[in-house]
Amino acid sequence: MKRRPAPGSQMRRDGQSGVTLIEMLVALALFSMIGLAGFTMLRTILDAQERTEGRMERLARIDTALRLLASDVETARPGSLSWDGATLTLSSEAGATVWTAGEGGTLRRGLSVPGASEPDTAPEQEVLGGVAGWEWRFMAPGDAGEQWVPLWPPETAQAERPASPRAAQAVLSVALGAGGTVQVSRLLLPVQSPPR
Repeated sequence: MKRRPAPGSQMRRDGQSGVTLIEMLVALALFSMIGLAGFTMLRTILDAQERTEGRMERLARIDTALRLLASDVETARPGSLSWDGATLTLSSEAGATVWTAGEGGTLRRGLSVPGASEPDTAPEQEVLGGVAGWEWRFMAPGDAGEQWVPLWPPETAQAERPASPRAAQAVLSVALGAGGTVQVSRLLLPVQSPPR
């Protein structure tokens, strides 16, 4: 049994008991490094999630624009589709529609009232920003078979000109943030004229 020192006398310290200041500082430094590593990892995960969400929103906007464009082309009246290299014009039962890639790289859609052949002065709808360019090509039937042409209606004699292309392909060059510009294409099937 150990003896207790008498009150008022000085206690001797055993070399193994307690924590020294150096040990405490080492423990604090280790816990600080572990905490810093955890914070850095959490920050990296949150940054990656934020970038991914931004890209997903951008892709959703691009997909929405392409769906709207496809809807307009696929419901257009036969023979109403026209592409001059800058503007896509078409008409349907809902009225005339004009698509343009305007200043600042914004894809715009203008609508008119039903029954009109040209869009009126209704405000344009900004469908998609960050458009670096857009192109169309159309599959035109011909004597030598079908071929892709860059303009519609094709530059052929009026009697030979088909009312609608067999297919149309839209190619959008869009910015994806810091990732640069990518090309997105969509193949569309316009309504065909009934056979004569």
